[in-house]
Amino acid sequence: MAQHFVDDDRHLRAAIHHALHDRPQAAAAELTAITRKGPDRTYRLWQSLAETAIWPIRYQPPGGPRYGLAIFDPYAGTDLDDLPPHISLAMRFLGAQATRDRDQLEALFHQPLKAGFTGLLEDTLGVLLDAAVESARAQQAHGTSGPGGTFGNGQ
Repeated sequence: MAQHFVDDDRHLRAAIHHALHDRPQAAAAELTAITRKGPDRTYRLWQSLAETAIWPIRYQPPGGPRYGLAIFDPYAGTDLDDLPPHISLAMRFLGAQATRDRDQLEALFHQPLKAGFTGLLEDTLGVLLDAAVESARAQQAHGTSGPGGTFGNGQ
């Protein structure tokens, strides 16, 4: 594995760990260490956060605890086009990750990037981090772990 992937994974795990322990500035610093490396690394970060967020939903054991993403509960029943742009983009990105729609994932990330909507991309990154942290908390509560066996236990 290329060293930059190892470094990014270390920063991602540290960001989730900091966020789990209510240290948002430290979490943001870890994410910035990745995003300042360019759009390709940021896109991979989005995918990693999305996969972390949906992991317990994707792999729920039969008869086991049920997971969801409660951070989106306030928007239940609202059309995606009527949501704040960063919420809509995050939800669409999570859906594309869940279905492994690579074309949709790339379009959702690269269209705002090409249009210069960096604020939207930053706000969406925050929503994806919140979703990943919610997932990690749920995994901790139920003694499970996420991709790579560590997201859920904060290591």
